[in-house]
Amino acid sequence: MNLEYLVKSGEAFLKEAILQCLLKKYGSGYGVGAAEIGRITGIFRKGGTMNDAIVTGCMYMLQQEKRVERCAQKNGSNGWTLTKKEYTLRK
Repeated sequence: MNLEYLVKSGEAFLKEAILQCLLKKYGSGYGVGAAEIGRITGIFRKGGTMNDAIVTGCMYMLQQEKRVERCAQKNGSNGWTLTKKEYTLRK
């Protein structure tokens, strides 16, 4: 099997899980942090450092695709939310 195909498929599944998570949280007025997204989706890695690195990397890819944007979390930290365009496509 083609390795590039496997990587692209895995990436697509990870991003879709993240987008589904953000869709469920959309409309709260607050962003969702990478660690919380990771815990909700099961992507969060326990132990060690950079536990939310996979989610964070996917978030930056989704931001470049203009599917997510930065939004403050309830605690004031930076979080993420769907763009209005992405939300409209998914609702």
